Amino acid sequence: HGFHAHHDDCGACTHEDHAGHDHAGHDHAGHDHSHAHGRPSETRAAERFGIRSFVYSRRRPFHPQRLKEMVLKWLPVTSNLAIDNEAPEIGDSPIKSVLRSKGFLWMSNSHSTAYYWSHAGQHFEIRDEGDWWTAVPEEDWPEAGPSRDVILADWQMEGVYGDRRQEIVFIGVGMDEVKICEQLDCALLNDEEVAKYGIRWTSVPDPPHPSVDLLMAAHVAAQAAKKAKTGHHDHHAHDHHAHEHHEHHEHEHPAHH
Repeated sequence: HGFHAHHDDCGACTHEDHAGHDHAGHDHAGHDHSHAHGRPSETRAAERFGIRSFVYSRRRPFHPQRLKEMVLKWLPVTSNLAIDNEAPEIGDSPIKSVLRSKGFLWMSNSHSTAYYWSHAGQHFEIRDEGDWWTAVPEEDWPEAGPSRDVILADWQMEGVYGDRRQEIVFIGVGMDEVKICEQLDCALLNDEEVAKYGIRWTSVPDPPHPSVDLLMAAHVAAQAAKKAKTGHHDHHAHDHHAHEHHEHHEHEHPAHH
């Protein structure tokens, strides 16, 4: 199928932040990458039926039309409200091995709204889930405690977009995680589009979140200190090795409401 060939070509898509697809703070139930390790029920299911799960986590928005053309049209469902109940595309596609998926979506045409990806059985839809917490003034947040901790756990401490993210859990049989991720990655904004997105929305800044600003400043300072310490250690180790090498030259050297 001509369009599926494009899916295979998607591996060429690259985004600068892919190396930084962190799961910092994403240790909520089911948000780990251990897969079958240490979870007996999933291990048994995986052994008997080949069923497993993974989390797709990214920190850049989807392009709505590309998401529809490259991903949503290929979902193996009979009722797909996101494409006006059109029948799925014919042909092979990595996403067709998915039985169920759910999670949060960040779309480039809606800066403040968090969307919910809901796929169960033969039904798929994308729902408006309300605003991202980063688009909500801090005085309207829950009081300090577990609810606020969940918000902060989803916050990107080294960025400007707060809790905006892609975070979708996929469950299926015989899934090729790498190919499914590549298929989804090709629907993300590319680096040039991300730059334009940033310029477009700087005119509509998020409301202030003073307590988060303090946490982010502390995080950045801690990272800088850690980097400086590591650099000093490496430099010291290099000097020490150079000294040894000189003496013994015969030896070799990771909203909602």
